[in-house]
Amino acid sequence: MGGAPSSTNLALLHGPAWGLRFAEAYEEAGGAPAAAASERLHRRLLDALAFAAAVQWVARPWQEAGGPS
Repeated sequence: MGGAPSSTNLALLHGPAWGLRFAEAYEEAGGAPAAAASERLHRRLLDALAFAAAVQWVARPWQEAGGPS
């Protein structure tokens, strides 16, 4: 985990709405999304799966600290 910002990072830090806004903000900043919708979906899946093995190590302390759940 860590490294570049991702929709999962933003969702864990600021709530689900921020995670969903990531792709839009990326495009507004000049980024180009994948051409095919299936590629964009694949990217979101990989982003979420990057947290799958350690999600309890991230989510539980964050929630206990008052972060959105």
